[in-house]
Formats: sequence, C-alpha cells, structure tokens
Amino acid sequence: MWTPKKHSGGSNRRLWWEPLNDPSNMQRYGTHYWDQDGRQVTENLRGANARVIMDRAIPFIESAAKDGRSFMAVVWFHTPHLPVVAGPRHAALYKQFDSYKKHYYGSITAMDEQVGRLRKALKNAGVADNTMLWFCSDNGPEGNDSAPGKTGGFRGRKRSLYEGGIRVPGLLEWPAVVKPGSITSFPATTLDYLPTILSAVGQSMQDKRPIDGIDLRPVIEGKLKERSTGMGFQSAGMTAYITHQYKLVIPNLKKKENKSGSKKTSPELYDLLNDPHEKKNIAASKQTQVDDLLMKLKQWQQSCARSDAGEDYRVTVKERKATKEQPLRFGAIADCQFADVPARGSRHYQLASKKLSATVKDLNEEKLDFVIHLGDFIDRDWDSFDIVGPIFNSLKAPGYHLLGNHDYSVIDSKKREVVDRLGMPSRYYDFIVKGWRFIVLDGNEFSLYAHPTGSKELDKSKALRKKYGNPPDYCGGMGKIQIQWMLSRIAMARDAGEKVILFNHFPIYPSNRGHNLWNDTELLEILKPFAGTVVAWINGHNHGGGYAERDGIHYLTLKGMLDTKENAYAIISAGKDILQVKGFGREPDRTLKLSTQSLKDRKSVRTDP
Repeated sequence: MWTPKKHSGGSNRRLWWEPLNDPSNMQRYGTHYWDQDGRQVTENLRGANARVIMDRAIPFIESAAKDGRSFMAVVWFHTPHLPVVAGPRHAALYKQFDSYKKHYYGSITAMDEQVGRLRKALKNAGVADNTMLWFCSDNGPEGNDSAPGKTGGFRGRKRSLYEGGIRVPGLLEWPAVVKPGSITSFPATTLDYLPTILSAVGQSMQDKRPIDGIDLRPVIEGKLKERSTGMGFQSAGMTAYITHQYKLVIPNLKKKENKSGSKKTSPELYDLLNDPHEKKNIAASKQTQVDDLLMKLKQWQQSCARSDAGEDYRVTVKERKATKEQPLRFGAIADCQFADVPARGSRHYQLASKKLSATVKDLNEEKLDFVIHLGDFIDRDWDSFDIVGPIFNSLKAPGYHLLGNHDYSVIDSKKREVVDRLGMPSRYYDFIVKGWRFIVLDGNEFSLYAHPTGSKELDKSKALRKKYGNPPDYCGGMGKIQIQWMLSRIAMARDAGEKVILFNHFPIYPSNRGHNLWNDTELLEILKPFAGTVVAWINGHNHGGGYAERDGIHYLTLKGMLDTKENAYAIISAGKDILQVKGFGREPDRTLKLSTQSLKDRKSVRTDP
C-alpha cells in the first residue's frame, strides 16, 4: 500500500486519502506482500486491494478445479479496514457523501465486485454447487458512532467484547446443500469452520487436540436448533463466554474502577435471546448461571493456556510408541517426465502417461500411507500437466510432489505457477506419518531454468553456479534459508524421537558432477551429525538409479519411469531397524538396514546395481 508523502487538505493518513498517481508523492504504508515461498511480491499491486488479492486466489482455484482436485482458499480482504481508498469509479458512486464515507462505501463496493467475480469463477469452473463459500467480517466497525461503519444498534465497537465488537453477519453459499434465502439465528464462530469442513469432506481430527468449534452441518441441515458448546473470547483485558442464551462478560478492569479506587471485577450477565443489545445486566438475579459460566470460562482459559504452552500438541511416550509400531508403507515414483512428443533413444515420452496409469492402478491395490513423485513430472510444455495430473490425482493414498528441473520447462510467465500446478503447499515442506518425518526439499532454488528471464533469482543463481565451478545447467542448488529450515525440522524430529527421510529431485551422493546438486558436498557435511535421526535421502534425476551409504545415512536414487518401455517404481516399507525397498519393473529390491553404530565406527559403502 502507498500513502501520499504530502496529504491534501482534509485527508487523514489513518482514515482515507485520494488515489495516488504521482510517483513523487508516494511512500510505502506498512503493508507488504509475500508469496508462499517467502519472496516479496512487487508485481500487480496497483488498484483496489480486493482485486489484487482475488487475482491471486482465482487462478489457484481454477487450476485445482481443472485437475479435479479438492481445494481450500482463505481470502482476507483489507476492506473495510482503515485506511480506505476507493478508486475513481467506485468513489464516484458515492459523491453525495463526505470524503471519508465516499471512500468507505466505494471500497466496500469494490470488494463486493470481487466476491461476485469469485462466484462467477466457481460457476465457470463447474464447481460452484459443491463448494462452500463462507463470508464474514472479523470484528465490529472501527471508530466512534459517527464513523461510516454501523453496529446495527449493538453495544460497543471494534476492540470490545460486547456484541457490537464481535457480532457480525455470517454468510454461507453452498448450492448443493443450502437452500437460497435460508436464515438462522444460531450463534456460531469462525472456530466452527474447521470441524464443519472436516465433516463435509468426511474426515476427522487425527489426534486428540481440543477443538473449540463445533460441526455446523446439523445446523445447516436444520437438525440442530440450540448450541450446546459455549464460545469463549478474551481481548485487551476483557473476557466473555457465550452460550445459546446467556453471555457472561468480565469488563476491562482498567476502565472499571469505583469511587474507592478499587477495581471492579463483578461479572455481567446478559440474556442475548431477549436482550441482544446488552442493556440489562441480570447477573444479580441469575447467580446460578453466572457461577456456571464462570466455571466454563475458567476451563476454556485453562485449555487456551495449555495450547499456548504446547501441552496439547505433545504426544505421550505410549502414544508415540503405538504409532511407531504401526507399519509404514509408501510408494515412490521418479521422473515420469511425460511430453506429447515421439520417443527419442531410450526416453519414451508419450508412453510415460500409460506407465503412470498402470502404476497408479497397481498402487491403488496396495494399502499405502502416501505416494510421492520425486520430480520431473513432465518433460516440457504447460499442457503436459493436464495429461498426467489427473492420473496421479486418482491415487487413493495421499499424493505428494517435489520439484524437478524439467517441471520448469514451460514459458517464463508460468514458471512461478508450477508449485500451485502440482498442488504443492510450497516449494519445500514437511509432513509426519506414523512417527516418521518426511522433508520435501527444492533442489531448483538456485538454477538457470526455474526463474523468469531478468529476475533477481536468476542473477543470484548464475553467481552461485560460478562459485561452484560451473556445474551442469540442468542441475540446481539449495540456498541458506532452505537449508536452515531443513535443519530446524531435523532438530524438531530429533527432539520428538522421529526418524527422518529427505526427498529431493537431485542426488548428493556418491559424487557425480553430471547429476548431483550443486552444493552436494556441503550438504553431506551438514547432514553428517544427524545420522541416526536422518536415515535416508531419496531422489530421482539420474534415470539409471543407484544406491550408496555414508555415515549411517542411505542415499537412494530411483530409476526413471521415462526410460525404456518397461516401468519403474517402488514401494518402501519403513520399520524400526530397516527400510525395505520393493522394486517394480526395472527398479531392484533392496534391504537397507538402519545402523545403530556410532558415527566414528561407520564406513561409507557403495553398492550400485
């Protein structure tokens, strides 16, 4: 956001100003944007914020819908948070008002247009009927009673826990389930979103962490009329607890002092069904309800404190042991590398989609915890994702991707969209299954192919490649921030007693200048102290495959699915003391023993097939 260096008469830097067209009178106003990989966004930031934000959300949704993937998008508009600046077209709609109101109402209209644009995009993608579209504000209006935002007569405003500060309209559009025009007065909170979404997709929490919200499906379906679980709030020294009918309020102590100077701590009680504007405090006549709600408020606050201290996220030794004893099996595929072009030498590009279909069919017959593709999902061309994406997404087990060099063989304008196209949460990420932590890395962070022409990332990549002696331009390297993130995740796993498997597209051992990550030697030394926690590095890229062990860590390269008319993939079973690799097609079987030797007693062993 930009603010004028010099404000015109009557404008207020906190409330509003006229749109800026003169670069010499522009300076940044606090707000910055970053993408999912932590890079600051500098493009497409001019104009109405709602449009700028929706420009990012809609392509993500359209991509998921095109691939037949489920999706979840959280879209936070700035509007009508202060300051409000409406563009000329929207401001002109409210020229009869003063400048503050003109910009306030104009900004909201601009936001409304973008919500309409989102609804239209869902319809055009053919997913509107079965998509839950939730909309609400985050709190009551800012400012005093003369400000444009109104509470509808409710007491208090933003920063207050009276109804004017927390009661906002909640809208849900879900054509396949909700009848248009349906209205309910059922009290709900955004904390209810999580259990409701889980219920809608047929899932449940996978652990015992306490959830404050409730499933609203019975409310939506007209089967639940009264809320049985209360809603707690605490902010700026004020607390509140709300049930279906009653609301307990503990006022802000700093503002509640009697004539003797002692702070007033008496709770207030309101009957929201009969007194939604909180005009009559009935605490004196409803002591039973007050005592009950005080107890529930205390229990809720204690639960919040436990969560804040991390106690709700710790797994007991018994639970961790039981989880680890469950068998872990996952599928691994390397270098599908599909392209709609004729075969060349041993590389059968068009056949890759058929081999992937056969692989998915076979893997769906197995009981697997997940399947991962180790990069180079396509060989070239953006449209190739349309062919193999739906095939991989038909897996019964959760499917994961990581980035390969050929995944970036697309036009410059699409390079920043590859992560979303593959359905990845970010360029690198981790996940935990049955006591094992899997860390998915990006070996293309510094490379000559993954960044648009003229970008700063490309310039940095050229400098790094030179530093490492100009290794092949079809390989890449990992940066310091990603490596630090990786080490933080390994440390977390070590402290939690988890074993770690690292996934990357590129190998780092044994030494191979033609295929390895640029900074392979550096990473080997970095990982060395973590042997025992890190048990394996699994990758693709070198289609010939291979295996080596060094310092108690197994380095496994899977053969490329692309090569020859024969298939290649693996199912890997992880046990307490062993990794069992069951190869299919050209991929050989392997038994990898997890060493219990101390680091100084280990020797590097190479056993290429």
